[in-house]
Amino acid sequence: MDAKKVSFRKAKKADKKLLKEWFNKEHVRKFWQHKHEMWEQCESYLDGDKHLLDYWICCYDAKPYGLIITGDVSEINPNDHLVPWIETEGKTLTIDFMIGEKSFLGKGLAETTLNKFIYTQDPAVAALLVDPEVKNAQAIHIYEKTGFVRVSTFTRGEGFFKGVPHYLMKLKILRRE
Repeated sequence: MDAKKVSFRKAKKADKKLLKEWFNKEHVRKFWQHKHEMWEQCESYLDGDKHLLDYWICCYDAKPYGLIITGDVSEINPNDHLVPWIETEGKTLTIDFMIGEKSFLGKGLAETTLNKFIYTQDPAVAALLVDPEVKNAQAIHIYEKTGFVRVSTFTRGEGFFKGVPHYLMKLKILRRE
């Protein structure tokens, strides 16, 4: 896959049907099993109510294939498990990623997509945090290949993934001059 053909744009209302289809696909539901609540947040964003997250459509040669979700960690609850991992200088964002189009799975696009997205972010972004489920070996492998390192293990006490063990992984962004 050619990284030059990968691009990103903010999701918009016109993407609602496509994103709903992706949220309902079996390969997405496997690890985003709380898709109904997650979909409600996404739909709210598409309708113009941002809350804490931004949704980015990933395109290859202008064809949508994936979704990246980011959020500024400084806007979270100060008692959250992420707080100790916030950079003191620069922004720290949470990130989540899925390939929604099944025909794009297994093509080596995940690492390319994440690397391109990471290094096209605002230069004020100093680090990214991601929290894959412990049992999601494929995602963990991709995040590690992208440069994320495990910094902790936790089990959510509430929310979408209550009671599910996760790793917290961090990537400090080294800007290329």
